[in-house]
Amino acid sequence: MYHEAYSISGYTLKYRKFGLPKFIAVGTVVPRLRSVTVENLDPGTAYEIIAVAYNDQGSSEPSDSLEATTNKSKLLFAGVFKFLA
Repeated sequence: MYHEAYSISGYTLKYRKFGLPKFIAVGTVVPRLRSVTVENLDPGTAYEIIAVAYNDQGSSEPSDSLEATTNKSKLLFAGVFKFLA
């Protein structure tokens, strides 16, 4: 059941090189935005990406992670986060 007090204000996207302990925040995304570009990634590197929803009540648990690997200079594989409005 939808309740206005629990509506999502936005998402914080975070990434890390696969296997490292600490995530780096990419920035925040408003719910109506459906894609985000992560820049300055190292070539030939596997990354793990998560999203955390937030509103004025606080933050959610992190989403399931998405794995992506870069090749020479482009993202070779990327899944899609389904953001809920």
